Formats: sequence, C-alpha cells, structure tokens
Amino acid sequence: MEHVDAWYEIAERKIPLGLILEDDAIFVPFFKEKFARMIYAAIHSG
Repeated sequence: MEHVDAWYEIAERKIPLGLILEDDAIFVPFFKEKFARMIYAAIHSG
C-alpha cells in the first residue's frame, strides 16, 4: 500500500489517529509505550 493510499484509508474510515511508517522502519525497545506517552501528551497539551 502506498502512503497516500494509507492516508485515504484513514480518512475514509474516519479513524481519529493513524501512524504511517516506511516499510523498513525499525522499532526501538519500548516503542509502543513511548509512542503512547507522546500521543497522550499531544492530545492533552491543549
């Protein structure tokens, strides 16, 4: 799937938040937890 297709899919399904990565992305240890904290902070920062 192309990145632009992913954007359209997110928009069409009215998904409030999405993460689109390159196919060769490498996740660092505890990525899920770190990402969740960053998203929480972004949403609650006003």
